[in-house]
Amino acid sequence: CRLVLLVVLLLVTCHVWAADRRTDTSAITLMTLNAEFLWDGVAPEEGRVDFPWKYSQTEAEEHMARVAALIITANPDIVNLVEVENQEALEAFNSKFLAGRGYVAYFIKGKDSYTGQDVALLSRIDPEAARLPFEPVALDELIEQQARQFEATAARKRIRLETEAGPGKVRGSRELLEILVRNLLDNALRYTPGGSRVVLATNSTNGHVVLSVRDSGPGIPGTERQRVLRRFARLEGQTEPGSGLGLSIVQRICEVHGATLELTDAGEDLGGLAASVSMQKL
Repeated sequence: CRLVLLVVLLLVTCHVWAADRRTDTSAITLMTLNAEFLWDGVAPEEGRVDFPWKYSQTEAEEHMARVAALIITANPDIVNLVEVENQEALEAFNSKFLAGRGYVAYFIKGKDSYTGQDVALLSRIDPEAARLPFEPVALDELIEQQARQFEATAARKRIRLETEAGPGKVRGSRELLEILVRNLLDNALRYTPGGSRVVLATNSTNGHVVLSVRDSGPGIPGTERQRVLRRFARLEGQTEPGSGLGLSIVQRICEVHGATLELTDAGEDLGGLAASVSMQKL
């Protein structure tokens, strides 16, 4: 039967690192694509599901060409590919069918939380390409807005989401700072058990505004706190689904704004992790 591909396109409006260096960096495009087993037809692993292009290099390349055509049509900046055979198949796909399009390929083994399959990330994000228009941003108003968007998620997990919004204005990209808060909140709610609390706060001190998210989760050992800021870093024994990109994105946004990110203990009242971002006060 003919291949059926499910494509979900998500357009996120944010001033971020567009690697093709277009003059308009006001948006990036994210694409999530079920590649329906992106194999290269060479020495396939036995014991997994069979499909026509598993044992034929010719059919495998025809399948790769169909998948590539979808990516080329959508022209996304980031592609998440589910069901990829291995690093070699991914690199063959990227070099032959997406040549000259600026993608860097990353292979992540067994991290699809639904199927347990291997996944891949194609990215042409270049941190040096950003030319971000900064503006005054009231962080207290921003966290109140973001907290409202996470109320339903918190309620489903029976987590009390609290805000302590002290006044504080900074200069930055509102869109990127929204992404920063969303990533910190998503992490906190993901790892905090039901019946606990997450506190989102801003306060001003010594010429800086500090935005913090404190949770009641398991925390992160002190020896691991620098490592989890790297892309795809995950703690040993972690069972919650995730890509390991959230905190690295937060770190990069901090770098763009000249801000600092600090991971500490949340204190005895919560017992989990505190993620604090300090920015120059406007």
